[in-house]
Formats: sequence, structure tokens, C-alpha cells
Amino acid sequence: MVVAVLATLAMLALCLVGGGGLLYWGIFARPEPTSVQMAPMLTQTAETQSELLATHSPTPVPHTPTAPPPTSTALPAPSATPSLSPTPSPTPCAIAAAPRFDAAWRLYADQLGCALTQAHTQAAASQDFERGFLLWREDPDYVYVMHDDGRLGLYPLSVYPESVRLNPPGADPSIVPPAGLIQPVRGFGLVWRDNPEVRDGVGWAIENEARADWYYKFVVQDFAGGAILHECRMGVRVLLWDGMWFQVSSGEPCN
Repeated sequence: MVVAVLATLAMLALCLVGGGGLLYWGIFARPEPTSVQMAPMLTQTAETQSELLATHSPTPVPHTPTAPPPTSTALPAPSATPSLSPTPSPTPCAIAAAPRFDAAWRLYADQLGCALTQAHTQAAASQDFERGFLLWREDPDYVYVMHDDGRLGLYPLSVYPESVRLNPPGADPSIVPPAGLIQPVRGFGLVWRDNPEVRDGVGWAIENEARADWYYKFVVQDFAGGAILHECRMGVRVLLWDGMWFQVSSGEPCN
């Protein structure tokens, strides 16, 4: 059996050699492995390396110089917290405002300041004018001119000779008042005639002079910056030596 098989194989081999080589190749030849064509490897030259570096090198980031770290500044040593001194209380006045003048004084305390005298009565005289009021007080020998707009004028009679002050002149016959009006006389007449700002400011008198020692009591208290006055007709008034006066309470008919 084995001999027969071998003989058969031998005959086939002869046939292939003679003309059937293809059959033999197809049946018995062992196929060679298919060669896979590989991409040729690049040979890196200097030029290629430069191109690769140019293509794949990262884009350079511009260098921004950083500011040097701040140097520490030595802080001054904390100073001791000053102790707060209590606000001193205002020094009380040695002489207080009289009870009848206390309310008026509080209204103008900053301008009046402290009292220099106690409230007291003294001889005085007054006279009403078209646009104001004149007041004379015995001590000091002054005439106060109170304009209706709040201005105050101070006119000492001591500027006149004693003979004139003791025997003041009457009306000036060359000055004729309009009907129903009066030319002032005595001390008021001196101030009114000799000071145009008084005459033009208050105008003519509208009643005769009234003396306080005859008809009413005149009370005054002097302060560092002015005075507070009271008489029945004019009420309570505050006079400030900076040139203003204020009505605090209204007057009333004198008894």
C-alpha cells in the first residue's frame, strides 16, 4: 500500500517537471509571504533637522520682566494715644443778669458777655421820632439813637462844654418843622442838629421829650458788650455796642 502511494507521487512529480510545473507550484509550493512596502525612512540631514525644529519648536513666549518684590518699609512705632482733656466749663459771670433781664440776656449772651453792674434805676429821657427813638441816660451822659432799621448810634454829651450841657439851647428859630412835627431841644436838640446822619435818619420828633424821673422808672443793666434797658413805653431793649439794637418785649402805657 505504501509502495503504491509513493509510486503515484513520483509520477506526479515527473509530470510537473515536464510541463506541469505550475500545478506543482500551486499545490505543493509554499507561498512566500507578501512583502509589505514600507515607507522609506527619512534620512535626517541637517536641513531636515532644521525644518523639523522650525515646525515643532514651541512658539517662544516673550519674557515680561517682573517687578522686584516690594521692600518692606519700617512702620513708625505707634505713639501713645493722647488722653482727652475734659472741656473746661465756661467761667460763670461774677454778676448775673437780673431776673427781669435774664431771658433777654440769654438771647444775646454771646454778644453781651457778662454783666458789669447790677440792674439799677437812674434818670433818663426819651423822645419818639418819625423813624426812630432817642434815649438819654444820666450815667454815662450819653444819647442813644435807635433807628427803626435796627442801627444804633452812641453820642456822648461830654463833647460839649459843661456850660452848654447845663443850659442846653432851645429850638433853633431858623429850623422850622413841618406842621404837626417838632424840632427837638436840649440834649436831643444838640445831637440832632449837629449830626446830619441823625437828623436825616430819624426825621422830626413826633412828640415832646419825656423825662423818666418824672413819669416812669428807667431800669438799666450794663454788660461788657452792651446794655439791657427797660422803661414802660419802650419795653425791654438790648443795645449792642457793635452798633445794633433789638426789641425783646413791647412797651405799655406808663402810669
